[in-house]
Amino acid sequence: PYELVRIRDDGTYVLKANPKHTRSVAKIKRMQIRIEPDAEIATTQLLNGAADWVLEVRSDQADIIDAADGFRAASRPTDIQYGVLFNVRPDRIYFDVATRRAFVACIDHEGLGRTLDPERHLATTPYTATSWAQPEAELRRRDVTEAVGWLESAGWQLATDGIRVREDGTRLSSRIAVRPTSVDLFTFANQAAEQLLECGIELIVEELDLTGDAMLTQLVWPNDFDTLLWSRRLGPDPDTAVRAFESSRITTEDNRADENPSGFTSELVDYHVASARETLDFEERVAAYAEVQGELQKLLPYWPLWYDSSVSALSRRLTGRDGPVDPAQSRYAWDISSWSIRDEPAA
Repeated sequence: PYELVRIRDDGTYVLKANPKHTRSVAKIKRMQIRIEPDAEIATTQLLNGAADWVLEVRSDQADIIDAADGFRAASRPTDIQYGVLFNVRPDRIYFDVATRRAFVACIDHEGLGRTLDPERHLATTPYTATSWAQPEAELRRRDVTEAVGWLESAGWQLATDGIRVREDGTRLSSRIAVRPTSVDLFTFANQAAEQLLECGIELIVEELDLTGDAMLTQLVWPNDFDTLLWSRRLGPDPDTAVRAFESSRITTEDNRADENPSGFTSELVDYHVASARETLDFEERVAAYAEVQGELQKLLPYWPLWYDSSVSALSRRLTGRDGPVDPAQSRYAWDISSWSIRDEPAA
């Protein structure tokens, strides 16, 4: 909705409303974007009226802003989702769905997810946090008794060292690679490993180097992993999320790098994904993606954990179609052309 007029010597971007915008011409006719590396200065400029919008603020600054009259700061979920991906090929220890269910049941999703961030946006579906097709789903609660039941039904018996094994001697042990600089993920993985031991599941946390080559190798055929801490970039349409579970996207020797590195396959999931693509009817697409979600919750090739988050702050003078702009909404700025400055002429 805006086009660049010029960049000033101090680095300020000057924008004006684009009269050729396909949806509508922006109500605020002129906008300036200032690059301010100091978070405290940016907060001061917002609070003294020199700015109306700070795109990224630190969480400690958010509390100051939100407490001030006439301003709003909030954390919102972005389109980056983290989760645990299981390799479900027949030769892997998590091929059996009961074993995957036990892994998930043995971990306190909410408790561990919010250890370092009490306001973390937890994920319960493979879709974006505010997807129009997202069905209702509850957080799975930790239940060690249930987890042990699933393991015993799958033939895993407790060995003398506390780790479960099958009759053929296969140990219920896998590795998960995490970069130590990703403090949240590293902490989660280590605490999850401790909880899994209570169920007889061994999870060895490996430290990734800065290049991340080890993880990239796992995503490419022959996909040598059992459990993978996966970062996914999702789009606004749920189709971007379900490609990872399509049979046609499975990585193979002839298709070394594709969307489905876990080897998951389900005729029902394929059917519902295809059904969603073959119709333009909104309700039919919503129903199809709900069916996909239901199957993934039962079969658990992937366990969504949480979304990356970002904190923004705005003056309450900025209003959209439905009143003051709310930075807690995932896509609060999707329709910036409808924004106006309340009680003042657009400027």
